[in-house]
Amino acid sequence: MLPEQRKREILSIIKQEGAISVAQLCEMFDISTTTVRKDLAELEQRGLIIRSHGGALALNYGRSDEVSIEHRKSLLAIEKEYIANAASEYVRPGQAIYLDGSSTVISLAKKIVGIEPLTVVTNSLNVMNELAEAKGIKIISLGGVLDHLSRCFIGPDVEENLSKLRVDGAFISTKGISVEDGLSDAQLPEARLHRKVLQITNKAYLLMDSSKFDLVCFAVVADLEQVDYLITDKAPPQHFRQALKQANVDLIVTNN
Repeated sequence: MLPEQRKREILSIIKQEGAISVAQLCEMFDISTTTVRKDLAELEQRGLIIRSHGGALALNYGRSDEVSIEHRKSLLAIEKEYIANAASEYVRPGQAIYLDGSSTVISLAKKIVGIEPLTVVTNSLNVMNELAEAKGIKIISLGGVLDHLSRCFIGPDVEENLSKLRVDGAFISTKGISVEDGLSDAQLPEARLHRKVLQITNKAYLLMDSSKFDLVCFAVVADLEQVDYLITDKAPPQHFRQALKQANVDLIVTNN
């Protein structure tokens, strides 16, 4: 296959899937990681995709259509590990915390297994599975109906049950963040739930990889002022840092 034809097919796959990893592309086309990264770099230079360390995203990623949790877990895996490591430093024995079902927060769940006693409130089946064997961690499920794509429980029961609780810290990740529109999600139910979470927590920790900076999605969640900490893998642009400072958001950039 000619290189230009391969790049066209890669672009078509990214548009269709929304997100894909370097490893997946290597397997699909039987080519090296070096070749894949070169192709992705050229597609990014043309303004056709968003490139990440672990793969690539479609330009409209996170704006309307959901991407499966399995796809999201495979992308930016290294960055998410760094973010999860940093976020775990803010979890203390005896706390009650909320963990959402984002791929970055699932990485965090793996890091806190030894922190006991702990109470974890979640609507994520993946988070429950990660913590199920930790006897010193009490897991509180919020009920609802399982969304098979995200593996999260959603619906009015989840929001109602959450409104009756108070937690020391909430660890969440939205699909986008911008200076003008703050936090945003791809779907209305997800945005409503995140808004409710921000109302019942003493501290809000936003775990956000750098590919989401200046990305505005379909459903607005909240202004930057409602976040206490932004934990990310790479420092955002200067205008972003200034906006975070004005909003009294502590910026934590991981050091690998």
